[in-house]
Parts: sequence; structure tokens; C-alpha cells
Amino acid sequence: MRAVLQQQDMHSIKLFCIGKVRKKIIKLANCRKFQVYCIGAPRTGTTSISGIFHDYYRSGHEVDSEDVLKYAFDYQEGKIGLEELERFVIERDKRLHLEMDSSTHNFYLVPVLIRLFPDAKFLIPVREVISWAESYL
Repeated sequence: MRAVLQQQDMHSIKLFCIGKVRKKIIKLANCRKFQVYCIGAPRTGTTSISGIFHDYYRSGHEVDSEDVLKYAFDYQEGKIGLEELERFVIERDKRLHLEMDSSTHNFYLVPVLIRLFPDAKFLIPVREVISWAESYL
């Protein structure tokens, strides 16, 4: 039994290391195949969309959501200027380098995202209203 556990552990470690190496290679390649922002409302499929892309592309769901909301609201309230908001978005993009950035919070950044990334695509998932409302019950 101990040998079986050790084999399973080694297999898990090997898969983990392969995954880590794969991510590093992709990051080092620094080539984005595409840049998409999913800006759906809550419960319209932003999590599922991120999951669809996750295995083969750099994809994230609501990554840094607290910071995104803080900067977006600070900008809307006049606490920070457009330059600081843009700096945050650029630094976040450089750090994460996502191909699929799926988040309901991206809605607040759309004008800035369009301005900074004119070649980016925007995906807006739509859900039938009755099932959407029932998902909250």
C-alpha cells in the first residue's frame, strides 16, 4: 500500500511540476493569442466562460476584483484621476497577461479598456431573464 501511495504522490507531483513549467513557458513566450474581456452581469456565465478557456489559455475569473472595484469607484468618486486608473489597468495587464479576463467588474473599466487596448474583443454573455432571476432565489 505504501508503494501505491508513493506512486500516486509522485504522479501528482509530476503533474503539478509539468503544470508549473507549462505556465512559465507560456509566460516567457509572452505572446498573447488574443485579448478578450468578458463583461457579463452576475450569473450570466462569466465563471463558465473563464473555465472554458482556462486549460489552454491564460484565463481568469474576477482576478483582483477588490482592487478593480476600489480603483473604479475611486475614479468615479473623483478620488483618483484617469491617469492613475489607466496606470492600474496597465500594471494589472502586464502582471496577469490574461487572454480571457472574465469578470462582472470589468464593466466599470470598459471605456479605459477600449482606450488602452483597441484590438481587444469584448464578450457580453446574455441569459434568459426568467432563469436568471430564478438563479437568485
